[in-house]
Order: sequence, then structure tokens, then C-alpha cells
Amino acid sequence: MLIPSVSPCTSNVSYLNNADSIAPLQINISVNSSSLQEQVYNVLEEIIPSFLAEQSRPCDLNVQPLTGGLSNHLFTVRCDHEYGFAVHVDANKIKGTRDEYDLSPSSTILIRIHDSGVKIEDRNGNVSSDSLNHQYSIVDREHENKISAALSSQYLAPTFYGRFQNGRLEEFYENIRTLSHTEMGDAGFTVEIARQLGRLHRVYLDESLNKTDIEDCCFGEVWGRVDEWIDAINDLYHSGLQNQERLMFKEIQEEWQWLQREIGPSSTDQSVTKLKEGEAEIPEEGCIQRRAVQYCRDIVFTHMDCQSLNILTSVTPTPCSPRSNGKDGTRAKQEIRLIDFEYAGMNPRAADIGNTFAEFSNMNNLIPDYGKEYPSDSCQNVFLTNYIRANGDVMSKEFLSMTAANRELFLSKMREEIGKHSLISHLGWACWSLIQCKTSTIAFDYVEYAKIRMDGYHFFKARHWPN
Repeated sequence: MLIPSVSPCTSNVSYLNNADSIAPLQINISVNSSSLQEQVYNVLEEIIPSFLAEQSRPCDLNVQPLTGGLSNHLFTVRCDHEYGFAVHVDANKIKGTRDEYDLSPSSTILIRIHDSGVKIEDRNGNVSSDSLNHQYSIVDREHENKISAALSSQYLAPTFYGRFQNGRLEEFYENIRTLSHTEMGDAGFTVEIARQLGRLHRVYLDESLNKTDIEDCCFGEVWGRVDEWIDAINDLYHSGLQNQERLMFKEIQEEWQWLQREIGPSSTDQSVTKLKEGEAEIPEEGCIQRRAVQYCRDIVFTHMDCQSLNILTSVTPTPCSPRSNGKDGTRAKQEIRLIDFEYAGMNPRAADIGNTFAEFSNMNNLIPDYGKEYPSDSCQNVFLTNYIRANGDVMSKEFLSMTAANRELFLSKMREEIGKHSLISHLGWACWSLIQCKTSTIAFDYVEYAKIRMDGYHFFKARHWPN
């Protein structure tokens, strides 16, 4: 069960859950507070007029920045007018009942303003025609907004109230907090993260939302995305790479080509191919391992940025029934929500889980200890068992029908495959960091982040490819 969600107001029907409809307005965050209030008011009036009381004015808005966003500038807005709000509670959005939860209608909206980045010059120093109108963004905003709107319509993401030219308005969850990286390894949270990912990986989205072409469908969008990021680094740094960054980028390019040969589009790995006619039957142990690899490489809808700052939980823990305590060696379960689907798409499930396991380490504070913080085998087994149960009947039944020894063999092979796919995460985020340090206006040590991700890459490459 998710944390209950209450919708504060009804969006204009032309904007609600509609990424194709864009209000012809912008919000410039570099202006003074009164100008910012006026811009925000205009956007609200266009997209969610019911949020504003009839006699409210721009000066009644309380606009506050939120910290933690690395791809967007985040603000919350409340209206401090004495007449209050035209608040509407959507009962269909509430999971559970008011007897179970202490809820009050949210009177706050989240404003997500996309980082404008910088214009890209080609190797001849010319600004491309595209970048004159669309400054470089590491996130495909069209795709991201369509994904967010689709998930909102299925109540799997914050309500998508509508877009304006450089951002969007969405639901803000009240009385919540983000997790810490250490809490991701807490037994109760580990189980719930596993269940949420398992359910997310069952989500079906319209095929028009897939970015992959036919050739990439077998491997996932992430391979093409990182290829694009590598090309972007070439454009952004054609004459401006520092020596250290140049060496790091050269290493990234070489390792990315190697990784593609091992588990990606250029792979010659035969571990998931079917038996050819006349081949000897594979022993049961080999069948179990092959089935685990196939399952890990299934292409599913993935989050791809499931880290502590994108996992929310209630400030006040939700009471649990007695039977939920101690099951599978866990503590009482913790209710969570996943947010920020900017990098979501169709990918191998192992890539998403591998990224999630990597985030058990203290990435956000730039001091990960991969040896101590990466989840232990027993922690991974708890996660994967709950993931499989949440992911669907077919694999769940197949897994539960195995002997204890075969289940452990299956989980062991999954752990290995997920560990290998975690290298995609480390190389991908290292590329992301090199782009962000050149284009982002958000204060963060992106170069240092790229370094620690490359440290993680080498740590897990040595673990899973010791030779």
C-alpha cells in the first residue's frame, strides 16, 4: 500500500495529465520575489485556477525554494489569503481510509522548473540552430513529461496538473520526508522499496511512450541514452576538457565499449539463448541459472534513479498489523512513495535493481563506502524475494515451487547479474556528471561525483570480472 495521496484541487481539464498541452508562460527564477510571485500566480491562474481563492492576489502566494534537486529548480507554493482555497479532495486518489490515516487536504503545490542549461557550440564554435531555441538539457523533457503524466493518470506518481514552457505543476506530498541512504538498508524500508519496484516493473505504458527502436528493444533504452550522453560530452568539451576530466572521459568511452560487449547490444553472451536442435539438455543447475539471467534481462518499465532523495515516507510512521512484524526477518514495514521519473523508461530489470543497490552507498554526500554499504547477500535475498512476490504471479509461482537449494541458486545468479548491471549505473552517472558540471546552473560538485562513480565502477568490475 502506498502513502495516501490527497489532491488539493482540480486542474483545468486541458492540462491535467496532458503533457501535450503547454501553457504559454514561463517562470524566471532570477527575478525578485514580487516578480516571482506574479509569474507563479499567472501560471496557477492558467493551469489550476481553482487553487486560487476568488479574491487572492500574487502577494498572497508563499513561494519557497526546495533543496535537493539536481536536474530541476524546485519550489513550493501556498496561498496565504484569508479566504483560503477552493480545495477539492479526489477520493479516487486516497489509498486507505481516513480512519487509518491522519490526513488533511494538501494546500501546497510543487513547481518544477527545468534547469535551462547552456547553449551548445559545435567544434567550430558555432551555436547549433536547435540550441538557440532549446538549450541543452540532459533530460528529454518531452519524454519525461509524457511519462509523468501517464503515471499520474494511473495514480503511480504525483498528480500532473499541467505544463508551462519551462516546467510543470504537480502534487506536493504533505507530511513526508526523504529517506537517508542508510534507511534504504533498513529491513522495513528494504522490503517496501523491493515491493514498489516489483509493482512498477509490471506497469504497462502505451507503446508510443517507448523511446527504443526495434534494434534496441532487446537491450533497453539506457544503452542509447548513455551513447547520447557520450556524444554530448564530445560536443560540450570539444576544447575545454581539463587534463583530469579528459583522462576520465577517455576511460569512460573505453569502459562503455567493453561493457556493451559483455552485457549490452554488442554482447556475445550465450547464457540466455535457447538450446539448438541436437544440443544436450542443460543440467537442472544450469537451467535455474539461465532462467535467473533471462528474468534479470527482461525489458520492463524502470525508474532508473531510485535513490534515497527520490523515496518518500511519512513523517509519522504508519501503524502496521501484528502479522507484518517480523515476517521474513524484517521489522514492521514502512510505507513509501517513489518520485522523480526523469530517467524512467524500458530497460532490463537488473539495471534498475543494480542502480538501486548502488544507492545504498552514501552517494549524495560524496562519501560512499562500497565495500561496507552495498547490500549484503542476505539483504539482497530479502529484497529480491519480496521483489519477485510483488512482480507477478508467473515468476512468483515458479520461484516458490523451487526447492530451497534451487531458490538460493536462483537468487545467487540474480545477485551476480544485478551486480554486473550496476556498472551501467556507475558509468552512466559519471557521464551525466560531466555533462552537468558544464551545463547545470545548480550548485553541486559534479566532477567529484563523476570520480566516485568511476571508483564504484572499478570496485564492482573487479568483483564480477576478477580476471
